[in-house]
Amino acid sequence: CLVGSEMCIRDRFSSKLRKNAEDMLNQLREKGFPDAYIHTHINQDNNVLYRVRVGKVPKDKAEDRAFELRRLNFIDSVQITRI
Repeated sequence: CLVGSEMCIRDRFSSKLRKNAEDMLNQLREKGFPDAYIHTHINQDNNVLYRVRVGKVPKDKAEDRAFELRRLNFIDSVQITRI
């Protein structure tokens, strides 16, 4: 999420169960992503989906942080987003 010169790297993990999202969040924090957080998404049918995001990083470090995420055995894919 581009804010000034920052980006957020968002992994593709989401779950209908908050416990699953909390487990992923804890793993990310243990692996060096202290700014990871859970985003609660409510769709048009009022279903809740918990998405784990790794937070904002400086634009010049986004690719390196994405590479670090891809190396984790519990992450399948990584998306760098800009808004």
